[in-house]
Amino acid sequence: MTELKSIASLKSSARLNLAGHFSNVIKIFIAYLLITNIIISILPVADYRSADAFLISTLLYLCGMILLYVLRAGLYSFFIKLACKKETSTFDLLYFIVIKSNTALLYSVMMNLVLYLCCSPSIVFLILNKYNLHMKYAGYISIGILFIGLIIYYLFYLGYSQVFFILCDYPNRNLKDILMLSRWLMKGQKVRFIRMQLSFIPLLFFGILSFGIGLLWVMPYMYMTYTSFYLNLVDQKTGA
Repeated sequence: MTELKSIASLKSSARLNLAGHFSNVIKIFIAYLLITNIIISILPVADYRSADAFLISTLLYLCGMILLYVLRAGLYSFFIKLACKKETSTFDLLYFIVIKSNTALLYSVMMNLVLYLCCSPSIVFLILNKYNLHMKYAGYISIGILFIGLIIYYLFYLGYSQVFFILCDYPNRNLKDILMLSRWLMKGQKVRFIRMQLSFIPLLFFGILSFGIGLLWVMPYMYMTYTSFYLNLVDQKTGA
C-alpha cells in the first residue's frame, strides 16, 4: 500500500512537476487573474436602498462568484494534467465550461450559497444596527461575526476540498457521488491538509511584499502541491 507522503515530500514532487513548465503555468494564471479582475470589477456592490435592489445586486454578485468558481475548477484540470504528464493548454481554464459540467456548476452553486449563508449574519447585523440597534463598535462586532462565519465555512469546505480534482477524473459522475468520494478521501486527512495550507503562509507573505509578482510563482507551487496531495491520497486510499 502506498504511504502518505510528508508535506515536504509533496512540495518536492510539486517542484519536479513544475520544472520546465513555468511559462505555460504563468500564462494560465495570468489569464485566470485577468478574467477574475474583469468579472469582479463589473460585479455590483450590495444595494441596501430597497429590498428589491438588495436582492437583485446579491443575485448578480452570486452569479459572478459562481462563474469564478467554475473557472477556478479549470485550474485544477490544468494541474492534474500537468502532474500526470498530459498535454496542457491555457484553454484548460475553460474545461468545465466547455464540457458543460452540471456537477461542477452545482458544486459551485452549493459552495457559494454556503459561503453566503455563513457570511449573512454579519450583513444582517449591520442592517439591523443601521436602522434599529445603533450599537457602538458595531463595525468590530460585525467583523467578529464574519470571522466566525468564515471559520464555519472553511470547516465545511475541508471535507469537499478534493471535489474539483475528482471531477477531473470522473467528469460524468453526479454531485452526490463526487461529494461522497471527497469526504471519503478527506477522512482523517483534514489536519494534514490544514498543515499543508499553513506551510505556504510565509511564501504568500513574501509574494505580496514583491507587489504580487512573486505570487506568479507561489500560487502555481501551491496548486501543484494540492494536486500532489490529491494523487497521493488516491494512491493511498485505493492501495495503488
